[in-house]
Amino acid sequence: MGDVDEALRELHRARRAPLRIRVCGHPGVGVRTLAAALVTRFRVDARCGPLRDGCEQSGEDPAGDDLICQVLGAGVRGCDLRALARYRIPVLVVAGRADQRGGQVRAAALAGQAAARLGRPVYPVAALPGGARVDGDDLALLRGWAGAGVRVPALPAGFVDVAAGAERRRRAGMLHRYGPDGLSRLLAALAGPGGAELDAAAATGLLRAAGGLEQLVAPLHALGPAVRRRRDARFAAELSALAAAGPGRDRIELLAQRAGRE
Repeated sequence: MGDVDEALRELHRARRAPLRIRVCGHPGVGVRTLAAALVTRFRVDARCGPLRDGCEQSGEDPAGDDLICQVLGAGVRGCDLRALARYRIPVLVVAGRADQRGGQVRAAALAGQAAARLGRPVYPVAALPGGARVDGDDLALLRGWAGAGVRVPALPAGFVDVAAGAERRRRAGMLHRYGPDGLSRLLAALAGPGGAELDAAAATGLLRAAGGLEQLVAPLHALGPAVRRRRDARFAAELSALAAAGPGRDRIELLAQRAGRE
């Protein structure tokens, strides 16, 4: 019975586990960055989908995903359309890398065009600043740069190329962590009115507000009932399969009946 009890505990853990999101999309649209940001911000279990037909996607729900987050680039690709047509579980669609689309107005317009083509909402997000956390060391370095008049140029590579040695590595690290838009926002805030009072928590909040991930809270909640129904159905099916294996069958079938009534 020990194996059966452990199997039952595992089924209950899976039923109550954090939301499991499969983040999918064409390479280069920020799939991995968004997955990391979702974990940081919402404490979900976010993973990248396998590469198939030009997109990282999962249409067969092989690992018990609760929902799919499809990440678009500047527009809708053919592989996005094919992937969305294949999915059989709840889907949330975002337009990734909104901080690289020429401003928030332009990013929103592109997301609106994608939404019109797909016939579903599309949320513009900037995962890099949206999932960032500014620590005290970074803030001190940024404050020094802001005071010295350092800014991120129109071509972000120039921010790194003007420096050498350790300074070049520091600049490259900052650009990698916060992105050009996020870094520009931080430097401008520190150089502007109230910059001397800006602490790490406020700097983090500034970036996260620009990232737009809060837009996803309401649609994620709206998908909750569908996710629960899927989890309950999976739980009941796996209980039935476990009962069919033999040991503890009566007890397991009773649990399956109770699960079906919840």
